[in-house]
Amino acid sequence: MKLPIAASLLLLTVSTQAIAAKSATAPANSKATTTAATPSSSSEGLYIGAKLGDSTVGAFMGYQFNKMLGMELSYDYVSPEYTDTTTLKRSRVDASGVALFPIKFNAIGPMALYVKIGYELYTETYTVNNPGVPVPPATYYTTKTTTTGVTGGVGVQLDLSNRTSARLGLNMIGSDSSVYLNAIYRF
Repeated sequence: MKLPIAASLLLLTVSTQAIAAKSATAPANSKATTTAATPSSSSEGLYIGAKLGDSTVGAFMGYQFNKMLGMELSYDYVSPEYTDTTTLKRSRVDASGVALFPIKFNAIGPMALYVKIGYELYTETYTVNNPGVPVPPATYYTTKTTTTGVTGGVGVQLDLSNRTSARLGLNMIGSDSSVYLNAIYRF
């Protein structure tokens, strides 16, 4: 629960800094000026990013085809679970289509609502380690399970500059959902 609060605070901080920066440079008579078009998240081209979620860290790369459509490939490493005799490691790889819906708030800057839908490969490695105490011999075994499924996500993307953006979103995989924060760099 702490991560969604922290992510919301980060997005709020970035938004207020953008507002402060715009109002500090705005002329006194704003009616006489026109705003220049600023490149937004709809810029075409290749981008990379990092993801921090409730229990995951990850990386992704994507390509924006036009101002509304793109595609992303991502890898997420899920926090492992350990006990005295077991280890559970999980990871996800997915390919998703992304649809951006630009919205405009003059004080904040270029933003977009987005929707993602894709297909994932989920890998789970479960290891049981019997140290041989009190009954020898020591043994261990590992079971690896791979499943596939449909993923989806929604959120908001805020452009911080011409090349960087931040996202706050919700990722849904089957009955599992997680909140995440992304940092994006466009080439």
